[in-house]
Amino acid sequence: MIKNTKINGCYIISYKKKIDNRGHFLRLFDFKKIKIKQISLSFNKSKYTFRGFHFQKGKYKENKYIYCSQGELIDFVIDIRKNSKTYLNIMKINLKENDSKLIFIPKGCLHGFYTLKNKTSLIYFIDQKYKKSHSSGFNYKSKKFNIKIFPKIISKRDKLLPDF
Repeated sequence: MIKNTKINGCYIISYKKKIDNRGHFLRLFDFKKIKIKQISLSFNKSKYTFRGFHFQKGKYKENKYIYCSQGELIDFVIDIRKNSKTYLNIMKINLKENDSKLIFIPKGCLHGFYTLKNKTSLIYFIDQKYKKSHSSGFNYKSKKFNIKIFPKIISKRDKLLPDF
């Protein structure tokens, strides 16, 4: 099932699990339909860790699919596409292990997440190769975003990201 969000082109994709006495099975992707160039795993040891808000610029803009494979988090998407009818809209959703949901984040949107449990992992399916020279982001404390989180762990890079 695909559900629209308050950001144009951003979707919540829910899957039906096949459950039996062994556990469950969940097919996340059919690579014939979607071209993925990178699959990444973000493991976060501690709750209240924040990563974001990141995006790729120029010809390296990327679509992302996000899946929480372990733990629990709040996932944030912010539309910074100036020509979008949902420009500066913010979508946040709780994701947790075993909830069978993926988030599709379109090119031109910021992404970040805040962990709510220790040992939280996300799997990223990305349609573009990472290019450090095109990597960018904005500070989660930007007044324009009005995000109310209080990270205990955040990278130096993310702390120093500019205001929007």
